[in-house]
Amino acid sequence: MLLFTESVTIADSPGGIWAHLADIEQWWAASSRDHIRLEIASADKSLMRGTQVDFEERIGGVRMVASGRVVSLHPEVELTWEGTAVYHCLGIRLRVGEGMKWRIATMGDAAIVSASLWVVFPENVIGRLVGWYCRKIRRVVEGGRKHLREELDSLRREVEEAEKPGPVAVRAVVPAAIAAAS
Repeated sequence: MLLFTESVTIADSPGGIWAHLADIEQWWAASSRDHIRLEIASADKSLMRGTQVDFEERIGGVRMVASGRVVSLHPEVELTWEGTAVYHCLGIRLRVGEGMKWRIATMGDAAIVSASLWVVFPENVIGRLVGWYCRKIRRVVEGGRKHLREELDSLRREVEEAEKPGPVAVRAVVPAAIAAAS
């Protein structure tokens, strides 16, 4: 099994971060040049528990196609996707279990956003061989960490550069009778 986590501090509230994170179609494709395709199977493209999410990307230079569902969703706190992915490596198509968890933890006026990715290789000779090759030769853990860091940095820029509502101008309206009396 491969498991790695990267984190970034974002200068915004969990609610502000969640608004961007949950709108994955808005930021995901541009967050890494390794992202190829994203499909969210809900009419309004919103993420909720059970929503089917399929995507294609490269992790550590290895192309994969994944299909799964949102299995846990706690707004402003956590989103977990789990499914299967088919990695194309050494001319072999290897089906693995895969998951991704995004977490938001409050830290003063900011929040720490972490992304964890796990891959479970099959417990057969091919799975062990490809798992070893991916870890030792292709160095997918290092490539995967870099990939997560790109996504997190892109999300941070998206959130921090978003136009925030400014102060609301309040104008006093004085009824004509009061204005005439003064």
